[in-house]
Amino acid sequence: MSFACALFATIALSATEERTAYRFNGPEKAFEALVAETTRLHTAYFDKIAAAYLKPREQGIGTSALAAPTAITVAKRVQAAIKTSQDGAEAGVSVALLRLFDIPASGDVQLSVAALEGSATQLGASASYDLGALEGPPRFQDLGLKACPYDLQDDRQRLEKLRSSYVIVCEQLIKALPSSAETAGARGYCGYEEGSQPLSFSTAAVTLQRHVSDSISAAQRSELQALLDYRDPVPDACVKDQLPEALLRFGWTRFTQQVGAGGSVTTLPLHFGFEPDTPLSKGEWKAVDARASYSLRVKYVELSASAGWSRSRDDLASPLRSTLDAAASASIAVLSLSPMPLYENGTLPSLPDGELPPRLVIGMDLAGKWAVSGPASQQGPTSFDVGVHVDLRFTSELAVRLGVPLHGELATRESDGQSGFVWSVPTFVTTVLELK
Repeated sequence: MSFACALFATIALSATEERTAYRFNGPEKAFEALVAETTRLHTAYFDKIAAAYLKPREQGIGTSALAAPTAITVAKRVQAAIKTSQDGAEAGVSVALLRLFDIPASGDVQLSVAALEGSATQLGASASYDLGALEGPPRFQDLGLKACPYDLQDDRQRLEKLRSSYVIVCEQLIKALPSSAETAGARGYCGYEEGSQPLSFSTAAVTLQRHVSDSISAAQRSELQALLDYRDPVPDACVKDQLPEALLRFGWTRFTQQVGAGGSVTTLPLHFGFEPDTPLSKGEWKAVDARASYSLRVKYVELSASAGWSRSRDDLASPLRSTLDAAASASIAVLSLSPMPLYENGTLPSLPDGELPPRLVIGMDLAGKWAVSGPASQQGPTSFDVGVHVDLRFTSELAVRLGVPLHGELATRESDGQSGFVWSVPTFVTTVLELK
């Protein structure tokens, strides 16, 4: 059932007026009463539906997924060429549950499973929420559009065309259904028994389908489908072609913020069989971590940051270590990759396809880890990562990232016990990003 149809039904059910019992003396009279009630409902509540109609997530307004690999974004990216979808993983998969089941929401819950080096297994979960949802959904006036007025004459004409189909389905219903408490509602809608005034045409059609769908012929089924194909009028019908661009402009000019939290548990491999001198792991946990994230986007600028805590060990015989980590990322679009410019008089150019122009984005990533447990000589910074990248964003769902990361790892020389950072620079990193 459509959003408008469901809202019409909800409003009708919540109406405070007393509902009267009717007997319409056949489907013709029942149909006329149904049309009168449906158009009355549409006339009375159309403006209220227009005020509540637009929903940000359903209309595609949300934070860009292209940011640092924080808890917010890691499950939204599919990486290729050098790394898999999970950092340090040989294989892995992550699933965004609400997106998988197509549930409109202002956030998501993500689960991941990854096989790490050394036969370790990592299980992770994270959740994110769009703070823009706290502001409420955009209204037509926010988009610079005017909601369509309710056309009573057009609505009546569309309903009148369904008169013969309604009568045919009702006649079959009476043949197929005996009179009982369970079938009284459907028989009442067809005027054969005393029943409540129908809520609306859409709800009546669904009720009839539930009772007669298994007992009608192919010809009668087409008549039933005609009833089900009726759609309640919606306030965006006259501006549907303008909505994609208007929604994109609305989302582009406002601050879009998202927060996230997540964690993971990594287990050592499960060994069994012959026991050598070195103890074998039996699936004990190797590491546990938790983190929080924040991201911000406005126009062509994107920022993100995350912080986390972990407690881990290298193997079964190693001591446990506690570590803090932090990461940040910033990026900005600097050049259009098409004849369409990024800006036109300080704002977006005309976007007939409802898509931002393909563009070149430059950015920087920073990350670091600090050991906070163990001997004093082993506490302090343990690794740093600095990277610059160039993104070729072709569409809202696909980009290619070219980057050169600089990695520093703390190392200790056994001969004299001195420690220092070893720095490495890969020659090139290419990543394909699938944005959601």
